[in-house]
Amino acid sequence: MLIVAVAALTLTGCLFPEQRREEGLTKAAAEFNNELRWGRYEHMGRYLSKEESQAMLVRGRDLGDDFSIAENELAQVHFLPGSEKATVVTEVAWYNQRRALLNKSTIEQHWEWTDGHWMLADQRRIHGARFPLVPEPLAKADAAGTASQVPLRP
Repeated sequence: MLIVAVAALTLTGCLFPEQRREEGLTKAAAEFNNELRWGRYEHMGRYLSKEESQAMLVRGRDLGDDFSIAENELAQVHFLPGSEKATVVTEVAWYNQRRALLNKSTIEQHWEWTDGHWMLADQRRIHGARFPLVPEPLAKADAAGTASQVPLRP
């Protein structure tokens, strides 16, 4: 009986590596957004590229002590087939203490399984007020002089 139980547990672990990755993403996204919520930008680097980690530190420093996040909630987690890419949607309520006006933003985060762990590949605001910790795409004028959106990364 014990052998059957051990074999079942072993097979379950071998049959569902995607499930472990999915659980890992949920934990990583929650940790990342919790660090964001409390302004601990220096702890977010394990989920960001070196360049983006440095940029996040600068953006956080530039906002100063007047910026506060009241709430940051994971609203949705969607895994792409194979569980090596995923999209996380967060709802953020934030304010500038000088203005005392509550803003709400919806952020879409694109995560990728890289070198055995989840990394935030890109994020963008999809609804609500412009969120100062997520860069907006730059408008680029084409040959006809009309502006178009340029992604942050290729």
